[in-house]
Amino acid sequence: MAPIIEVNNLTYRYDLRTETKALLSVSFTVHRGEWFAIIGNNGSGKSTLAQLLTGLLEPQQGSIFIADMEMTEKSKWEIRNRIGVVFQNPDNQFIGSTVQDDVAFGLENLNMDYKEMKKRVYEALKMVGMFEYRLYDPSHLSGGQKQRVAIAGALAMKPDVLILDEAFVMLDPRSRRELLETIHELKVSADLTVVSITHDMTEVEAADRVVVLDNGQVTNIGKPREIFTQEKELTPPLGEKLRRALAKRGANVPQSYMSREEVMCWLWK
Repeated sequence: MAPIIEVNNLTYRYDLRTETKALLSVSFTVHRGEWFAIIGNNGSGKSTLAQLLTGLLEPQQGSIFIADMEMTEKSKWEIRNRIGVVFQNPDNQFIGSTVQDDVAFGLENLNMDYKEMKKRVYEALKMVGMFEYRLYDPSHLSGGQKQRVAIAGALAMKPDVLILDEAFVMLDPRSRRELLETIHELKVSADLTVVSITHDMTEVEAADRVVVLDNGQVTNIGKPREIFTQEKELTPPLGEKLRRALAKRGANVPQSYMSREEVMCWLWK
């Protein structure tokens, strides 16, 4: 698969008077149609990387290419039309007085034809299961519903890349699970590339590949089962946590990593 995001030797520091770097020689690629998770402890550089990927910060050393365009002060506005961003608190993103007005906000800024805009808004709301709420006041929605509207607003722009910046952290487990399933479906149906910056290990388990940051540097890249097998200090997802607990109690469980679905199938045997 061709890469849609290329990060090459990215280095960034906030205070140029010191040698302390938020990111140091960070490199990775994200393939088109891939779900790519970025994880790390507080202070690892995740937030800095998120701001660089969205053009809120400009690279000091190294480069970022998104959809074959290098991120620069001049090109970032065009690149932003190719990416959608969803943050952890949807309330900070609401502008419109109704759900459909809010989803339409970004399209209005592009001076889009009304018929095309209406079509995109309706399609995006249907994608996330919020069409019947299109005339609601966003403040009357639940946390999960608000985040679905925020995702619809990003999808209406028809982005190549959807960036989730701790987007599920404020949601209850059920809403989080439902939204993960929705994003997976959209990834396939809309040929969407997803970049997930997260602390949530269940969200990490849903990814195709994971990059681990520590003190501003990449320490590991691989599939979720590889990462959770190699990085013992990471809190594993529920399925692997249960497998390890059963193993400690002497149960004859498989000795390798297991997802929640694999553990459930094993328990049913």
